[in-house]
Amino acid sequence: MLDRSPPSPSENERERRLARVADPLPGLKPHPASRPLRVPGALDARPLLELLCALHPHHDERTWREAINTGRLSLRGEVLRDVERQLRAGDELLHEIPDVVEPWVDARVTVLHEDTALLVLDKPAPLPVHPCGRYRLHTVTELTAAAWPELRLRPVHRLDAATSGVLVLAKTRAAARALARSFERREVEKRYLALVEGHPRDDHFSVERPIRRQTATAGSRELAGADDMSGGAARSEVHVLDRLADGRALVEIVPHEGRTNQIRLHLASSGHPIVDDAVYASANTQRLETGEALTTGAICLNAFRLALDHPESGDPSATPGCL
Repeated sequence: MLDRSPPSPSENERERRLARVADPLPGLKPHPASRPLRVPGALDARPLLELLCALHPHHDERTWREAINTGRLSLRGEVLRDVERQLRAGDELLHEIPDVVEPWVDARVTVLHEDTALLVLDKPAPLPVHPCGRYRLHTVTELTAAAWPELRLRPVHRLDAATSGVLVLAKTRAAARALARSFERREVEKRYLALVEGHPRDDHFSVERPIRRQTATAGSRELAGADDMSGGAARSEVHVLDRLADGRALVEIVPHEGRTNQIRLHLASSGHPIVDDAVYASANTQRLETGEALTTGAICLNAFRLALDHPESGDPSATPGCL
């Protein structure tokens, strides 16, 4: 069992340094940002303007014309000014955006455990792990790099921006490789707690529905149909812990594959979406159609326990989070 005794002086100092970096949040001050745009196979050989409108339909044609005319789009260092320029699949454009202000995040990260190989954090929400979409400075990787420049931390698993809980980062390349193998071989046990809408009929049930590997509207994911060969197998075990008087329920979930948004999709498909999950609750489909960000706030989903073999000693270790 990884140590979850009271924080050591070094852990407290880490948290203080991170708090100083995040107060105020650096991305709230307008700043220039560069965002990559990769051309997918389905849009191969499309003209530049048509490509941009197809990639980001929530921005109108006028917005993209202005970006092209002001020289804010480039390909391998070449500024693109011809709206009819054909792009090929795999090309990566760079979009320069002036005066970006990133959305607010909760940066109150807690250090759960640290040793020579690992740093284990309790990640709040909303807070992305990696730079993505509108988030660059407001991410775990960027904030921790600014607060702890002496460390080269490597996240070894995913945790949605809207999900709180245990996040394991490797401190060395060797530890990162060992942990990556453990996750790939599904040797890591992950347990989540969620507050869901409604009262499930059964105390225990399993959801086994494949998930499409391609992203859908605004980056969300979809369940695959029975004849859809693009779906990846996914199974989630759900245990009801409490049925609450307000018509909601507290459940524990064990995902066996850990596909992107697996728990959120499976609970929604069972008729019990996670509280505050506007993306996968059927009543909120308009939010996706308008192209809003997938998550601007936290949802009631917490990764509360990870069990894995320590990358150096090989000993079984478990890391409980703090709700």
